[in-house]
Amino acid sequence: MKRETVLSKMRDPVILLTVALALNMAVLLWMGWHEHFFHDDAATAREQDSRIEQRRAVMGHLDEVLTMSARMAAATGDLRWEERYRRFQPQLDAAIQEARRCERDGYLATAVAHIESANAKRVEIESRAFSLIHHGRTDEAAALLFSEEYETQKRLYAHGMLWFHPRRIFLRLLELRGIIVHLDEVLTMSARMAAATGDLRWEERYRQFEPELDAAIEEAVTLAPEAQSAEAAATTDAANSELVEMDNRAFDLVRRGRTDEARAILFSDEYETQKQVYAKGIADFGSGLATVARTSLEWESRRASFYLILAVVPIPLALAGWLVVLRAMRKWRAALSESNRGLARQAEELAQLNRALDRKVAERTAELSNANEGLKREIAERKKAEEQVRDLAKFPAENPNPVLRVARDGAVLYANEAGGSLLGAMGSAPDRPVPDAWLDWARQALAAGEVQEVEVAHADRTYALRFMPVRDAGYANVYGEDVTDRKRAEQALRSKTALLEAQAETSMDAILAVNDQGESILFNARFGEMWSIPPEVLDTRDDDRILQHVLGQLSEPEEFVRKVRYLYAHKDEQSRDEIAFKDGRTIDRYSSPLVDSDGTCFGRIWFFRDITDRKQAEEVMRKSREFLQTVLDANPDPTMVVDLNYRVLLANRASRRLTPGKDPVANAMCCHQVSHRQDTPCDSQTDPCTLKEVVARKAPVTVDHVHYDAQGQERFVEVIAAPVFGEAGEVIQVVESSRDITDRKRAEQALADANRRLEELATTDDLTGLWNRRHFLDLLCRECQRTARSGAPLAVAMVDIDHFKAVNDAHGHPFGDRVLAEVARTMRQAARATDLVARYGGEEFMVLMPEAGAADAVGAAERLRRRIAEQPVVDGDRSVAVAVSIGVASLEGGADPTTLLRHVDEALYAAKQAGRNRTMVWTPDGPQPACSTGAAATYA
Repeated sequence: MKRETVLSKMRDPVILLTVALALNMAVLLWMGWHEHFFHDDAATAREQDSRIEQRRAVMGHLDEVLTMSARMAAATGDLRWEERYRRFQPQLDAAIQEARRCERDGYLATAVAHIESANAKRVEIESRAFSLIHHGRTDEAAALLFSEEYETQKRLYAHGMLWFHPRRIFLRLLELRGIIVHLDEVLTMSARMAAATGDLRWEERYRQFEPELDAAIEEAVTLAPEAQSAEAAATTDAANSELVEMDNRAFDLVRRGRTDEARAILFSDEYETQKQVYAKGIADFGSGLATVARTSLEWESRRASFYLILAVVPIPLALAGWLVVLRAMRKWRAALSESNRGLARQAEELAQLNRALDRKVAERTAELSNANEGLKREIAERKKAEEQVRDLAKFPAENPNPVLRVARDGAVLYANEAGGSLLGAMGSAPDRPVPDAWLDWARQALAAGEVQEVEVAHADRTYALRFMPVRDAGYANVYGEDVTDRKRAEQALRSKTALLEAQAETSMDAILAVNDQGESILFNARFGEMWSIPPEVLDTRDDDRILQHVLGQLSEPEEFVRKVRYLYAHKDEQSRDEIAFKDGRTIDRYSSPLVDSDGTCFGRIWFFRDITDRKQAEEVMRKSREFLQTVLDANPDPTMVVDLNYRVLLANRASRRLTPGKDPVANAMCCHQVSHRQDTPCDSQTDPCTLKEVVARKAPVTVDHVHYDAQGQERFVEVIAAPVFGEAGEVIQVVESSRDITDRKRAEQALADANRRLEELATTDDLTGLWNRRHFLDLLCRECQRTARSGAPLAVAMVDIDHFKAVNDAHGHPFGDRVLAEVARTMRQAARATDLVARYGGEEFMVLMPEAGAADAVGAAERLRRRIAEQPVVDGDRSVAVAVSIGVASLEGGADPTTLLRHVDEALYAAKQAGRNRTMVWTPDGPQPACSTGAAATYA
């Protein structure tokens, strides 16, 4: 009762309205309180997000500054870049420490830890690189700073930076500012590295990041929230355009080899001015973003106060509305109670009427159920009677065989459908008397009181008729059966028996068939002849008597009897064996069960074949094969007889050693499985198939193969194959013999290598690896002859190292050899694939340039001279700049090699006399400086 009272009160509309009003007021108060008191926390979190993003931008920028400073120092050897590195490294360490203080969450702490670990390992690598630079080992320092270990730490640093970011970045522009600062440093350092090293791969890096910087500046200009930020972004964009223009001019100069001019542009006052304008624009842009952030926080504070007022004002209004609604609800509740009492009375009256109606329906349903049960029983009895009537008439009507009833006077008293059809086939009908023959058979049955059985043939069918007399009734029942198929089967069986007997008599084998009763049901004349059995014994058809007669002829009669008894006991088994006679004959015996079409075994058949001649031939063949095997085994080389399907028919001892644990003949292996240890036949240029070659040529062939021994070692084998012809002159088998010629092949290869080495020693300079003087003169004579025939241009350049004796005197001959080797390497790298570079003698070198005229040769010589001058020779802490003088001459006017060498020597002498470190070209008017020839820099 108490629970129902509580539930009824909970359903009271007044209480529900009161609860809803209280909940609404609580929600409004909570919203206002939350907006007001948690606004400061949101502002603090947003300010911290801003600091995190600023630290993130600074850390990304400083990472690139330190990396580029270290690589610049390694590329140029200039230690001023180390000073720049040491100036910015503490800033990056301070930024990482401040990032640790900014962390609010676990994921930020993990990201900062990754950044700090990667930075420490990278600084360690950079310190090692600076130490190498101090010792003059810039190549090793550059390799260290571009190594996979260094790049791995850079990737780990970038991965940590990816996770170190605020979860709420309230301004996209703050992130763009960091991207712009970072990419500006990347582009500047890439351009300066290209100008400092002359390596155009830095231009590729520049072009990779240039679109990203343009996109970031463009987005910043578009999203600038106020005039100050928009103006700062536009200033940055303009300064960036000026910087890109100067960078492009510098890259163009680097591509033309004018790296000094490129460095002058990238380190000029104009460039630094634009960098300062760019930096000021970025600073103004950051100030504008800070102003926007403060404005946003002030606006959010005013919005929080507005929400608090909006939550407090509606509360009094809601209380007044609640009082008005409460009074109206009380009046409505009283009217509703009166109406509910009237409805309750009407419901009670309606329930009494329904109960009376249910009682009447139940009584009528019981009456109808009883009537239905009686009707079902009556229908079931009627169906049963009808089924009995149908069963009585079913047999004669539905019997597929003819059934008739014939009276003594020949009238047909009854005929089923099959019987009527039979009468119609005989020329009669059910409504007419039966044929005379039928009438006689019916009367004979009635007179004798016995069943008369006759067969009636009509057309291609045969019927068996049984006349059964019913004497008291005066008629005979006729039951017919179509026996056509049975008659035909009997005839077929007689034919098959005759055919089987004929086959048995014509067979070369002796045949005996015995049924389950031990009776010989079939044997041929050959059986009696083979076993010498008299006709009177065979005529008894007693299998035991026949068996006892033949035992005396056998070498092992007990085993013969045991096998026969075993097969008679196991009816389903087949057997084949050989029987030895005392007179030396050998008989092949085969036995199989006799099974009818139903699968029933009713006896056993025996076949005996005299194989004495074949066994004797096999014995002769076996002895011949053993003799041949003995001869083959004496051959130390692997020898096999192979059929046309690659199967090994005969293999000697040496061949069997190639397949340990396997006999090639017994395992039906193929020749390629034995020799090559592969499942497919040989069919390649290096390993041609000997079998195919022999079949195609019908003659012996010799080929070389590459085989592999059991340890997988490569062996060279000489294979000799010869055909074996059949009676018709066709190839039926192939004899293959192989010989290991690995040692011979290796000796031939060693001789060829020695000859090649001798030729190299005769034509190559040991110190530089270039062609020597003698070989160069041979090549020059051949090229002059070819040029005389084709009319193509030909040029020669003679290169001489300036003051080489002073280098030897100051640094020693080993260092002088190092200079010669480095100059030779530079000349080889700068030459075309068709150019011929040789050491002519001492510090003189020659470059033979086919298809090159005077202008192209002069351009190539000038580039070679500058390249040698730009690459000092370094040995430990020593670094020496090398300069060369070059003379150039071209083959014109049909000059011969001697004249060409004299001209180029005169040009080189003129270059030496003119002050060295220059190029002179021979002309009919005498040697001229390279700049006066108008040589185009198109030679490549």
